[in-house]
Amino acid sequence: MLLVDRFFNITVCAKIIGDFDYEALLRHPGSSYEPELFPGIHLKLDESKVVFIIFKSGKVIITGLKELLKSI
Repeated sequence: MLLVDRFFNITVCAKIIGDFDYEALLRHPGSSYEPELFPGIHLKLDESKVVFIIFKSGKVIITGLKELLKSI
């Protein structure tokens, strides 16, 4: 059996503590929101494959990370 010491995709789940401006996220140039298809905002901050999925509840899913330490 061959084991590879390499990550291909890391997904992180987090929760925003406190109030945040959901409407401001909708206005961000890297955001897309189709509430009739999916309840969260998809937010890309740059040209990488990292996507933040942010819900009104404050739950955040970050996907597309290749290396955890360089992403923090």
